[in-house]
Amino acid sequence: VHRSNSQYGENIFCSWSSPNANVVITGREPVENWYSEEPTHAYGKEPATLKTGHFTQVVWKDSRELGVGVASNRSGQVFVVANYDPPGNYIGSFAKNVPPPGGFEIPKIIVDKATNNNNNSSNENSNRTTSTPKPEKHVRIVDENDPDQFDEFSQAMLRHHNEYRRRHRAPDLILHKELVRDAQQWAEILARDDRFTYRQNSKYGENLYCLWSSDRHAKPNPRDVCRSWYEEVKQYAFNQEPRGVIKGGQFTQMVWKGSKELGVGVGQTRSGKVIVVCSYYPRGNVLGQFVANVQRKTV
Repeated sequence: VHRSNSQYGENIFCSWSSPNANVVITGREPVENWYSEEPTHAYGKEPATLKTGHFTQVVWKDSRELGVGVASNRSGQVFVVANYDPPGNYIGSFAKNVPPPGGFEIPKIIVDKATNNNNNSSNENSNRTTSTPKPEKHVRIVDENDPDQFDEFSQAMLRHHNEYRRRHRAPDLILHKELVRDAQQWAEILARDDRFTYRQNSKYGENLYCLWSSDRHAKPNPRDVCRSWYEEVKQYAFNQEPRGVIKGGQFTQMVWKGSKELGVGVGQTRSGKVIVVCSYYPRGNVLGQFVANVQRKTV
């Protein structure tokens, strides 16, 4: 059985031999067993079920680190556990993280080679590579151990999050400086580009909120933001794993038991849209872990 509330991705393999036999499992055996799910995987789209979950975790593009453990019992069973960080198998990220055989198609980089001349500036422009402009970095530094260092809006968002989480027996979140920077950076990018969309391939969970205001310094009411996410509870079916699209995904991320840290960011477009971004770590909405992490409201 897979662990609940783990911050890592996980694959499990079991082999049986006669008790007291000195059995050695090769590294190839469990990996080939997990990879054998590949023929039934549908590339380029989000799965309705996680029938190929061992395979997708093995090749998950964003996973960077691996840990392996082996143990046996008196009955002769040998267990192999592999942990992955960042974990894979996130709803909405399969198409971007599970490459087909041969890998994803690599986009061509266009290089503009200018002709050299005696102008001193020619060397600077002789090999220019087109690239997407880097977003302006958010440089505000805060101390995650001192809640008073966070602005009032972030503190209010944290307070309302935890009020809702307690209803569902989830531990309180804390504000964390890295997540604050992450959320603020994405809020500023969305505001700059006048977009409203989730990030692809982020290691954090994410909730978004948007409203319009003519006040250039406006911030939404934190209670209204959190209430709008929590109201998705009406769409969520408890005590079962969702199939396909998650109904109530902002609610489930909000009360996800395994999430421990929160970051809040706010941006405003030129047209007056105010965008709120919340980042969560460890991220929620992991296939196969909803029952363990999203509990019914206590009486």
